[in-house]
Amino acid sequence: MMTYSKTFRCRQMISRSLLLLVLSALPITAPGCQSTPDKTPVASVQPQASSSDRDARQEAIRAELEDRYTVGPVSAAKLDYKVNWQFAIPDESVKQLVPAGKHLFILTHDNDLICIRTHDGLRVWSVSVGKPLDEVLSILPNEAEGLVIVLKPSTITTLNISTGMAEKVTIGKATQSLEWVANTPGVLDGEHLLYGARSGQLVWQAWRIGFPWRAYQVDHGLRQAPVISSDIVVITGSSGVVKAFNANTASQMWRKKLLDNVTTNPVASSDTAYIAGLDQHLRAFNLFDGNTRWRVLTNTPLVDSPVLLGDRVYQQIPGQGLAAFAANPADDFNGHQYWINGDIGGNVLTRNGRSLVVWDDANHVLGTISTSQGTTDTLLHVPDVVRVIADDLENGTLFALGYDGRLTCLTPSN
Repeated sequence: MMTYSKTFRCRQMISRSLLLLVLSALPITAPGCQSTPDKTPVASVQPQASSSDRDARQEAIRAELEDRYTVGPVSAAKLDYKVNWQFAIPDESVKQLVPAGKHLFILTHDNDLICIRTHDGLRVWSVSVGKPLDEVLSILPNEAEGLVIVLKPSTITTLNISTGMAEKVTIGKATQSLEWVANTPGVLDGEHLLYGARSGQLVWQAWRIGFPWRAYQVDHGLRQAPVISSDIVVITGSSGVVKAFNANTASQMWRKKLLDNVTTNPVASSDTAYIAGLDQHLRAFNLFDGNTRWRVLTNTPLVDSPVLLGDRVYQQIPGQGLAAFAANPADDFNGHQYWINGDIGGNVLTRNGRSLVVWDDANHVLGTISTSQGTTDTLLHVPDVVRVIADDLENGTLFALGYDGRLTCLTPSN
C-alpha cells in the first residue's frame, strides 16, 4: 500500500505538470470570446486616424486655447509675442493697471488693490483702499522704499509693498490729509509727491512728514499730471498754459500760452518737452528755457498724448493716422515727418524688435507697424479686450484685459 500510494501521487504530480504545460501554450482568451490564429500584430488592427482627423483635432485644440485667453497663443505669435500667464480678476471692472518692476497692481471698480507677481501672475496680496465710490487718482509703487503710495483727492495712504498692510510713515500715521485737494495723478520725486490741485496749484507734498513743502499757482484748474525730467517739472493748465519749474527749488523757469486747451499728457526727454494740443499743434519746447524747437500744424485737434521713443515722437492724428516725427530734427522749425500710417488708430505701446506695437482701444485692434517704414505688419481684431498696456517702451511685456476680468500677460518671443 505504501508503494502504491507513493507511485499514484507521483503520477498525479506528473499529470498536473503536463496539464499546466499544455495550458500555458494556449492563447489566453476572455470568457465568451473566441481565439483566432491571427498572427497580425495588435497595433496594426487598431483603426488609423486619417490626416484630416488629426488636423481637425489639432485645430480644435488651437481654438480651445485661443478661447481660453483674451489673446491666445496663435494671435500672440502673429505679434511676435507668447502667452506667459493669465489671471482672473474677481471684479471684472478695473480702474487702473500699474506695472512696476516685479509687481503689477490692479485697482478694481470697488477700490480693491490687488498685487500680483509679473513673472508668473500669482497673487501676492489684496486690500481695500477705499469705498467703492471713492476716487483714487494714483497708485504709486516705490520699490526702493518698499512702499505703495495711494493718492486720493484729500489723502495720501502708504502701504507695505510686500504685504499690502498700512505702513506708518508720517509721524506714526499711514494716512495724511492734503491741504490742497488733488485733481490729477501724481508723480514721485524723492521725498516729494507732485500733483495738480483742483484750484490750479502745482503742489510739492512732503509725503514723509505729511505737509506741503511748496505750492505754485499755474492756472485756474489742472487736469493733467506733471512730468519730470532733468530736475525740471512741466505741467499744462486747463486754459492752455504751459509752465516749467525747477523741481528742487519750486521756482518757475518759463511759461507759455498755447492757442487752445491741452487735454493730453506732456512727455519729456533730457532736454525737450513735447506737447500735443487742441489747437492742432504738436510742439517741442526747449526744456530749460521754453523756446520752441519745432512745431507741426495738423488738420485736427490732438487728443492723444505723444509717445517719445528713442529719436522719434509718435502722434496719433485723428482722421489721418499714426505719424512718426524726428524728435530732434536738424534746423527744421516745421518738424520732420518720417511717415504716417492710416490703418490703425490709438497709439504706440512699445517697440518690439523692428516693430511698433499699437493698441486702438476704440476699435479693439492690436497691431504691429514697421518702425522704419511705417507699413502695417499685423492687425488683430480682439473684441473681448478692453485695455492693453505695456510695462516698458522697449521690448515691453503686454497686459491685455478682457471684459470678463481675464488678464493675459504676453512676453516678447525673442
